[in-house]
Amino acid sequence: NEYKSYLRWHYVMNWYVLTFGFVLVLVARAKEYDIGVIVDPTLHHLGFNKIASLAQLDVSSNGSSDRFNVNLVVLNKTTVSKIYRSVCDAISDKTIALISVCDSSITSVMGEMVSLHHMPMLSIGATDPHLISPLRPYLLSLSPSDKYQAGAIFSILKYYNWFEFSVISSEDDYGIHGVTELLQLLSFASTDLKFAVRAIQYFTDTAGSIGDAVEVIKNSLSPIIVMICHSYQGSMLLDMAQKKGLLDPGHVWILADGITRETKLGRRRTSTGYPSAYNGLLGVIPTFQKTASYHNFIDKYLRDENGSLDDVTTETMLMYDAVQLIARAATDEGFDLQAASISCPSEEIWEQGEKMLASIKATNISGTTNVNVNPMNPYIKYDIVNFRDNRYQTIGEWEDYELTIKTAPVFLGERSKPPSALTATLFGKKLVFGIVEEAPLAIKRISSNCTGQYHDPNCWIGVFPELNIRLASDLNFTFEYLEPEDQKYGGYDPLNDSWNGMIGDITTGKIDIIGTAIAINIERKKMISFTYSLTDSAVSAVVIGASTTEDRYFFLKPFHRDVWAAMLGLMAIIAVLIALFNKVSPYGHHGQIIYALQTCQCEECTGRRNKVKSGEFSSLKIREYTCKLETLKKKSKLYSLTSYDASFMIGAGFVMQGTDKFPHSVSGRFLLVSWWFFVMIVTSMYTANLTAFITLNHASVSFKSIKGLLEQSEYKWGYIKDRNVHSRLLNHVDKAYKQVVEDGIPLKDLAEAKARVTEGKFVFIDEDLVLTYHFQEACNKVVIPSNFHGSEWAYGIQVNSPYREVLNIKFLEYSQSEYFTSLWSKWNNKENTKCQGRSMGNDTPFYLTSLSGLFLTVAIAVASCFAILFLELLHTSYRDSKRDRLSLVKAVSRRIRLKWEDIQREWLRSEDDINVVKDKERKRKSKKYNVGNLLRSVSENNL
Repeated sequence: NEYKSYLRWHYVMNWYVLTFGFVLVLVARAKEYDIGVIVDPTLHHLGFNKIASLAQLDVSSNGSSDRFNVNLVVLNKTTVSKIYRSVCDAISDKTIALISVCDSSITSVMGEMVSLHHMPMLSIGATDPHLISPLRPYLLSLSPSDKYQAGAIFSILKYYNWFEFSVISSEDDYGIHGVTELLQLLSFASTDLKFAVRAIQYFTDTAGSIGDAVEVIKNSLSPIIVMICHSYQGSMLLDMAQKKGLLDPGHVWILADGITRETKLGRRRTSTGYPSAYNGLLGVIPTFQKTASYHNFIDKYLRDENGSLDDVTTETMLMYDAVQLIARAATDEGFDLQAASISCPSEEIWEQGEKMLASIKATNISGTTNVNVNPMNPYIKYDIVNFRDNRYQTIGEWEDYELTIKTAPVFLGERSKPPSALTATLFGKKLVFGIVEEAPLAIKRISSNCTGQYHDPNCWIGVFPELNIRLASDLNFTFEYLEPEDQKYGGYDPLNDSWNGMIGDITTGKIDIIGTAIAINIERKKMISFTYSLTDSAVSAVVIGASTTEDRYFFLKPFHRDVWAAMLGLMAIIAVLIALFNKVSPYGHHGQIIYALQTCQCEECTGRRNKVKSGEFSSLKIREYTCKLETLKKKSKLYSLTSYDASFMIGAGFVMQGTDKFPHSVSGRFLLVSWWFFVMIVTSMYTANLTAFITLNHASVSFKSIKGLLEQSEYKWGYIKDRNVHSRLLNHVDKAYKQVVEDGIPLKDLAEAKARVTEGKFVFIDEDLVLTYHFQEACNKVVIPSNFHGSEWAYGIQVNSPYREVLNIKFLEYSQSEYFTSLWSKWNNKENTKCQGRSMGNDTPFYLTSLSGLFLTVAIAVASCFAILFLELLHTSYRDSKRDRLSLVKAVSRRIRLKWEDIQREWLRSEDDINVVKDKERKRKSKKYNVGNLLRSVSENNL
């Protein structure tokens, strides 16, 4: 018995020792890790703490010997240094990874910080498409980017044919990226889908900024509104929108996942639930798969943590899954993890951070939000939700850019029919049109019924009053006119920092539409919007001067004096060249005969050549010879085409007349044909320009451009202040136009301008459409053009006005039917009997530079003639070589030598040499005559 007792005690003691030893081994092997969670203060609530505690409990009791602690830190985001301090607070000597529950801008900053320490960070909620980048290699994301959310919103707009909408967005990375991705999808949309964004308005966190943004959206009159912001911003925004009537029936709000992720709609819920006006909101939210883990979590959370379903949001569930994912990666088989023992702030790095990052990327878990939670392959699917009965209810889904609506939504005001995006109609509305009297655009009707302010549309006539009446009839609205107090179209007053005229009235809300076309410029475009362009007009100037037809030498005006001088010089040159080619060319009359005289072997020609060489006489002065060759050439005189004859021939070409002598050589004829071509062009240009000078009413002024006013002192000039021309001159890149304004005289109105111009020596600068109408009876006027591009004229409307598209469609219809053209012709083309229908023009003579190409053509023709002359020489030399059995080189040399002798003996003789030859010729004839008389007398005596 004692032995048995001993054995029993011995076994018991051994069991205790073994058990105690095993426990010691387990304790020695167990490790403790920290997981830091950094939460944005705007998203933090009590539910985060409870779910973080449950996540810590679950990962520490999953059968592993390791223990995990979840260290939750509320972010201080006031400065970058405090953000870094919050990151350091989340990092302990046992930390193995961090979780960011912040927006994209904060997460990107923290991602760069942790990457310096090689500390992995999982982001949940940050959706910037550019968040994951080489600049942040240790930052991973479990949330789909904004481009997929934009795709879901785009699909909703397309599904319900909401092609016109407005966007209100927070002015942060989340809002800006969301709007950018949506606009990019719109730009890639099919051309058949006519999407139009009426307004895009950003806001900050202040109540004033949100209120201003809501006011802009209201003024856009768009019933379809896309809202991209965070839930804490959405609470205040929806309150203000409700007060402005933007949650009334007929409106649609599509909320981004920044709001729908937070079930409590920015914690706007009261004890009695959410405002009934919220029922009917639409939105998109990343899909929860609600796996088995999700249901187990909900049961445990409600039972053990005394939690609420309001705490179960996308952020809290993704945080729970992220903790599970990190714990699984840390306990991966074969991965001996040593927690980070780095101090922060410092430049230390965690040596095992790279291995931990790789393990997280390779780990997959079945989480509460997805059966396959992995940062390298986030689940991309969105639920389309409809807010009803104090919660979001799923009515459809979006996946792979395909939208499926499974349940018909309820819209705002408990309506089941989708509202239309095209509610901006003028039907039944009463509008106020701004107008200024200026013929023919708008003219006050003289009638006893039209006095005072001229509000009645029937008290106005002209182009645009008639257009407005038809517009009101076609679009079923009524209107009245309101004239600005200063009777101006509108200009900016820098002294008072305000706009006057109709521009000022429309910006202050006195009028709805500027009911007459005004010129569009950059300054006005910044303040108001404009409709479809109705017409355009350029900047010009008008002045009265003396008619050029009063000049007795007006017929010389079509060409500048340089042109006249050049043509006279060219005539002399061509005459000399034609005569030269006639003499030099072997095919010319002179060249053929001289060569024959120089080479003929008969006795008479040989003797004559010797006498020519001795200087006894000139072969050019001998008219008749008994030589057979000379007999054959009797009909072709040696002087058949002299320079004198050539001058008359080319001069006669200007009056389309000819002579009885023409060049015989190819080179001479080619030059003559080239000259005739020149004469034809010059004559045509002269005739046309002279006709223009006679039939058009021109005035001679000393300047040819608006800038030229600065270079003369004879004329003064002016403009009407606060008109489009005034603005364009001041803002021109060429500062000379600003000087034109500063040196000019500001005029009160068109009446003063017409009076000053009519008096003479005054230039008025304005739109050419205005000048054409108001000065068409001034017969001696000159319009001075400018190099300005034409300004478009259109109706002015308020910024983001919903009436713009309605008016544009109607204006486009009028334009295509030529209604504008007929209307403008009706009021602008009045008969001008005073000037007998002559229109105004300008002095535009042809300068030498204008005709330089024509003179160059003649020069090329002359050069061609010399080339032809050389070819003629080669051709005749070739024939000589065959006939006389010479080489071609010798034949060419002989031709050149003989021509040079001809030039020396015949062309270059002085007047004295010629007189000597004449005396010898007279003596020879006298001697021959005396011998003849003697022979006759002898014969008579013999008889």
